[in-house]
Amino acid sequence: MRNKLSNLQKIKLMEVFYFTGSGNSRCMAEFAAQALDVEAKALELWPKSTGILFLISLFGRGSGTKAAKAMVRPGEPVLLFGPVWGGLLIAPLRGVLSLCRKRKAPVVLVLSCGSPDEKRYSKWGYQKVLDAAKKVAGEWLFWATAVPVSLGLDPMPEDKELMHYRLEEKGLSKAQKERIMESVHRLRQTKSAAISEP
Repeated sequence: MRNKLSNLQKIKLMEVFYFTGSGNSRCMAEFAAQALDVEAKALELWPKSTGILFLISLFGRGSGTKAAKAMVRPGEPVLLFGPVWGGLLIAPLRGVLSLCRKRKAPVVLVLSCGSPDEKRYSKWGYQKVLDAAKKVAGEWLFWATAVPVSLGLDPMPEDKELMHYRLEEKGLSKAQKERIMESVHRLRQTKSAAISEP
């Protein structure tokens, strides 16, 4: 019993980070943070230009994330939200995933994306982003999923409409909430696993 209590004391808060351009990842992160009773924290980035970040992403590099460097603590779980840009693992997410690997912090990744599940393997689909995330974080990527902005919508918006669809204005669908809550559950499992270690 004493071992379990001392391990519990070593684990403080689960962190929820997000990077967003459209506000969709922030909306998802805040929903998850509310369920975990923590604050969702925006990543402070360098460089701040999305154009430069996209170029850095094209070259498969991470970017400086001040908030993550200050807040990702060794061994403590992280729930990370961010978008897919042109089928790429974007630099801010790559930077945090790399940091989690270095600090041995289990990470759960949730991507917000325009492409629906049926197109996950397409050129702009999210599957290759999930695969790239696994390569960057290695064994420290505990779970990864994507939440398309079209998930659970009926009728399905046209592709052009999806690029401008804003969850903050429209609200999360039931299916989107369920997928996010699955990620929250997976994050809680990382914490439980750490508590049960001898």
